[in-house]
Amino acid sequence: MMTDNVNHSNTHIDAIRTRLGISLEEIFRYKSSNKNEIENIRDIFYLKNDSEEKVLALLFLISDSNDDAVQTFRKKTGLTGVQYNADSFVIRKYNTMLVTALIYNPSFYAMAVNYREAVNSGLAIGEIDAETLPGEHTAEKIIPFRNKPAIFHRKTWMYLSAAAAIVIVLFLTFLTRTLFTGTESRTDNAWISSLSGPQMSTDGSAFTGIEEDGARLRIASPLLGKAMSGGRSHAYTENVIKHYTGAIQNSPGNSELYVNRGAAYTLNGYLDSAINDFNKAIELNPKNACAYYNRAIAYAGKPGIDIQTAISDLESAILIIPDDKEFIYALGSLYLKQYEEDAEKPAFLMNRAVEIFNGISGYKDADEIVDYLLKDN
Repeated sequence: MMTDNVNHSNTHIDAIRTRLGISLEEIFRYKSSNKNEIENIRDIFYLKNDSEEKVLALLFLISDSNDDAVQTFRKKTGLTGVQYNADSFVIRKYNTMLVTALIYNPSFYAMAVNYREAVNSGLAIGEIDAETLPGEHTAEKIIPFRNKPAIFHRKTWMYLSAAAAIVIVLFLTFLTRTLFTGTESRTDNAWISSLSGPQMSTDGSAFTGIEEDGARLRIASPLLGKAMSGGRSHAYTENVIKHYTGAIQNSPGNSELYVNRGAAYTLNGYLDSAINDFNKAIELNPKNACAYYNRAIAYAGKPGIDIQTAISDLESAILIIPDDKEFIYALGSLYLKQYEEDAEKPAFLMNRAVEIFNGISGYKDADEIVDYLLKDN
């Protein structure tokens, strides 16, 4: 039975959601209204009724339009017309449903990847009934997943085994990077070095005075260039990481512990590990606003990440705690960061930043930032 916990452990899923512009609020709303559909999403692999379109839409999401599996599937099913392109309404109408299923149905992402690899390996595509057994005339209609036991061709099992092996290798690679930060390169840029966190205990092993949902990273003032908090800057926090790693081993279901360790990883420049911890915190508690907030801060410092990904996380945090001025200040700062780094200085970015900082007038240096933005405009 599917649980209500969000599965954000795979950053690929998060990237898909961001690329499509589907907000977490839309995901939550769709899941609430369509629980049965999400729980039984695997039925689309039977290719009944409109399921061919749904599977094609899924392949578009996890691949690209030129992927061999996509092209093979389109050819075998006859879905080759322009109405079945990735950006057509016929396909796009399933995007919210499929992304929701990828997030909330823990096995669906693995099934999707396995299906794509099976198609790439030459597994035949076609409709199948639960009672149908493969034989001389039905073997060409086998697909990878069934709800009832069946006798498969030896060749089919070989394809499935090969596909499963690929998935296992990919998973072990991901797990290794998650658990052993020694193999992860540190990020050391102006954004990360300007961050600070909560005060630490006298022995330097843990954060103190942290919020209910966990530790919060403090961002630098866009004008003053230093963190706007009472905490001191921490360039290295190995002892804090070790402390919370031990705490997590004793209490693996505690969302706040992952937030705390993720904050320490961020301050130490291990952004992939930090983001993995924030993902886990959100999986354990989808309403942990600090996890979304901290993940936004980590994303903002990660090279090659679209800043809209960070902005989306801050908007999710604000949805959970609408009047949190620290979240709103960070959102304005990211829009200002985007504006300052864009050579063309788009007016809409400046206007958005002004609107946000005006909304928290009197907080930190929000008024000074508004004056700074408007002085030459």
